[in-house]
Amino acid sequence: MDTKRLIYGMVVAMAIVLGWQMIVGQLAKKYNWDLTGQATQQVAATLPAAPAPAGTMLGSPTTTPVNGASVSAGMRVLNAAERGEAALLGSAKADDPTWSLGLEAVARGAAIGEITLNQFSKSVKTPGRYVFEQPGSLGGLPSMATASVKVNGEIVDLSNVSWQLVSKSASEAQYQVQIGVTTPMLRVVKTLRVYPR
Repeated sequence: MDTKRLIYGMVVAMAIVLGWQMIVGQLAKKYNWDLTGQATQQVAATLPAAPAPAGTMLGSPTTTPVNGASVSAGMRVLNAAERGEAALLGSAKADDPTWSLGLEAVARGAAIGEITLNQFSKSVKTPGRYVFEQPGSLGGLPSMATASVKVNGEIVDLSNVSWQLVSKSASEAQYQVQIGVTTPMLRVVKTLRVYPR
């Protein structure tokens, strides 16, 4: 009896698998899907010359060409800072009336070094503030670090690059790194921002 149920189950499963393949094949023909497993790649001749918008999202990298140069193969980082500069955004001071957190931005990967929630104690018995996203808590890169960028299908490694601090204020830090073959052709800008209460 168990053998009959097993055979019936296998026949039903095979019918489902074969039916699925036939349906997907028909849909692929109808909608011109590429089922080869290779991603299609669109390569632009040049990147747009527009600068990064002023309202860049928290931690979002944007890219713009330098002096209208076209992008070619063999890309690498050209202006990595030897020792990057950190920036403190907001305030880690206990119960700050303006800021609810203090964020330390680090140059390696233009990332978050640590975040301090200034209205919460570390524990009941200690006056220190609650800190999270500390360096090394995830092992490798700092939190929100940009590890690489892809330019015309070529991956440029940024995992050990210290970005240049371009500007900083109490609420925003902007880092950049330039990429090219021998001269800068592309500028990657990353903005980290905190908002007041």
